[in-house]
Order: sequence, then C-alpha cells, then structure tokens
Amino acid sequence: MKLVLIRHGKSGWDSGADDFDRSLNSQGLKDAPFMAEILKKRGIIPTRIISSPALRALTTARIMSEVLECPVIEEKKELYLASSQIILETAMTSMEEEESLFIVGHNPGISLAAQQILGHNVDMPTSCVVVIDLIDSGCEWKLVDSLILCPKDF
Repeated sequence: MKLVLIRHGKSGWDSGADDFDRSLNSQGLKDAPFMAEILKKRGIIPTRIISSPALRALTTARIMSEVLECPVIEEKKELYLASSQIILETAMTSMEEEESLFIVGHNPGISLAAQQILGHNVDMPTSCVVVIDLIDSGCEWKLVDSLILCPKDF
C-alpha cells in the first residue's frame, strides 16, 4: 500500500484574504501539475485523495487529481492545519480501504506525520511529496520504502 503525503502548493499572502481562503500563486499553480506528472511517470497513482478544504490545499488536490485521473477527492475539515496525529489517524483509518492514498495538507503537521513514519527529520517545502510504501503486518503498518520528491530537485 502507498501513502502519499503532499504539502499544498505555494500560496499568496493577499492582505485581505483569510488564511483559509489563500489561493495558490503562480509558482504553486506551476508546481502542482509538475509534481503530478512526476508521480504519474513513476506509476504512483492515487485511488483516493483526501484534502484539507483550505483553498490552497484543495486546489493542489484538484490539479493533481486531474493530471493523475483520480476522480475521488474527499475534503476533510479536520485536515486544515491538522496535527501530525490527526493526519496519521486519517491515513490509518482510510488506508484499509485504499491501495494508494494521497493526503494533501499543511505544515507543520504534514511534515511531522512523514517524520513520525520515517523516523527521521523530513523537510517538506510547498508542493513536496513524500511517498511511503507500507505493509500491513496484522496489528500495525510497517515501513517498506520511501521517496521524497520536491520541485527544487528537478
């Protein structure tokens, strides 16, 4: 099973906009489809995407969904500025039903969730993707392999 943790694309700081309603800036709009294409070339395709409903995260999820041809996007309000614990709980309860689950969220929670699974510090700038291969060992999930992909690396 694959768990893919994604930090939303780069967003703007509109002076009048509420944090929840911040949109992707031009860099974020460029990076989201770019990263989705990289995942597609590597055969990393979601069966489901769960996203924070904040505009910048949901836009990232929708762009990736379109490129990766995954019609199933679930908005989960608990993922807006969620702790790593909430992100991991969401992943573990949803992974039982999915072969490849993408979660789009925010820092610091998304980076901390990756860090907890991988057991080392993980820096996730905007549009960064952490791909985690897991196996179900009966009573818990075990890490098999991982891959960290960021736009600046290409």
